[in-house]
Amino acid sequence: MSKPENVYYFKLSNGEDIICDVLQDMREESAYIVRLPMKINYEFSSELERMFMGLSKWIPLMKSPTLVIYYDHVVTIAECDDEMLGFYHEALEKYEMGEDFFEKSPTVAFEESDSIDDDKVKMAMYFANTSTTLN
Repeated sequence: MSKPENVYYFKLSNGEDIICDVLQDMREESAYIVRLPMKINYEFSSELERMFMGLSKWIPLMKSPTLVIYYDHVVTIAECDDEMLGFYHEALEKYEMGEDFFEKSPTVAFEESDSIDDDKVKMAMYFANTSTTLN
C-alpha cells in the first residue's frame, strides 16, 4: 500500500477525532471521500501524570478502506503536521502487517519522564488505545 499523502485531521460533531487520507471533496454531494480512517484515542494516566495518544481503526470491520463523511458531521478539518503524519503512517503499517495493536501500537506521550516503570508504560499504552475502562 502506498503511503497516504493527503492526510487530514477531522473533528466530528459526535466528539470523535479521526485522521484519514482525503481522496475527494465532493461539493455537489456535500461530502468527503476518505480512506484508511483512524480514530485518535486520548487517555490520561494519573500515575504517570501525562496524557497518551494512540490510534485505532475507526470502523474496525469495514469491508472497504474507503468511505464517505458528510459535511454536516464535520466540525472542523485541518492538515496534519509531519509528526502526526509519521504517527499515522506507523499505525497503518502495524495494521497492514497484522501485528497485535495493543502490544505494538504507536503511542505518543505528551510529557517526558526518565524514571517510568515498564509495566506502568505498558498499562498506560493499553488504556490509551482501547475504550475499555475500569470502574
